[in-house]
Amino acid sequence: MDVTLYVGEIAALLTAAVWAAAALIWVHVGRYLRPLLLNMTKNLIAAAILFGVALLLGLGLFNLPPGAALLFAASGALGIGIGDTFYLQSLNRLGPAWALLITMLTPPLTVLMGWVFLGETLGGVAIAGVALTVIGVGWVVLRPPQADNVDAVVSEADPERPAASVPDQTPQALRVGVGLALLGVLLQSASMIVNRQAFVLGGADADALVSTVYRLAAGGLVLAVLLPMVKPVASLPPVWRVPTRVWYWLGATTLISTAGGMLLMQVAVERASNAGVVQTLLSASPLFVIPMVALAGQRVGGSTVLGGLVAIAGVAMLFAG
Repeated sequence: MDVTLYVGEIAALLTAAVWAAAALIWVHVGRYLRPLLLNMTKNLIAAAILFGVALLLGLGLFNLPPGAALLFAASGALGIGIGDTFYLQSLNRLGPAWALLITMLTPPLTVLMGWVFLGETLGGVAIAGVALTVIGVGWVVLRPPQADNVDAVVSEADPERPAASVPDQTPQALRVGVGLALLGVLLQSASMIVNRQAFVLGGADADALVSTVYRLAAGGLVLAVLLPMVKPVASLPPVWRVPTRVWYWLGATTLISTAGGMLLMQVAVERASNAGVVQTLLSASPLFVIPMVALAGQRVGGSTVLGGLVAIAGVAMLFAG
């Protein structure tokens, strides 16, 4: 098998692994910083890092056709900016299990949008792989013990964590959380389609690194505009009282997951054959959390392992299809 034919798909899986590791940290950091501020900060820092790298490499940051540049920026504003913020807010309201389960709607919605707007098609085997991956990942994230284990790995023995770390389980909070998660799913799917179209318009000038700078910068700037309009969360500490270690975690995870992960994602979008396939592989992040939790000494149930195997079978079918 020629591995070079699957560079995009491999990049998507690596992205999912990086984001899985980062999720364990974001859950913890999110207890001290409200989602909009957290998302804005990590996006702008990552954009600045990759901007510097692009300059050092002599890449033409402003050689993109105006239409492609606009679409990359729109994609970042929709998905990285507003969409990710909705997801982080739903995570606070629903907890990891429900929030991650709802995000499993992203791959089939992306496949549908790719068919409607881009004319993309999938063979029967690949469609079955998408369905199987969604079922497997959904089964994994639906297990409440796993959510507790993941939480324990990132927050063990942290007496300073704010009370807001406990999700509000009232019916009204759950309805709002589900609505936010669904909005996040819609925006992530739309972002993927716009992103793919931007690569088409950009042609040879649509470099993965350059496009990542545009997307991250737009995602951070749109949140900077919205930040003054959103009231602070009373239960969270003010920024100047956030422990120093939290800023260290934020910086390190931003470098690895936001800058590195988003760059890998752009390689996946540029090189893979189908937007729906990329989104499905990206949604496999929870599967990588299982071995991480197990290595941290937490018990992983047999049903969780079974769900992971089902999803892995789905990924294999995607490659075969």
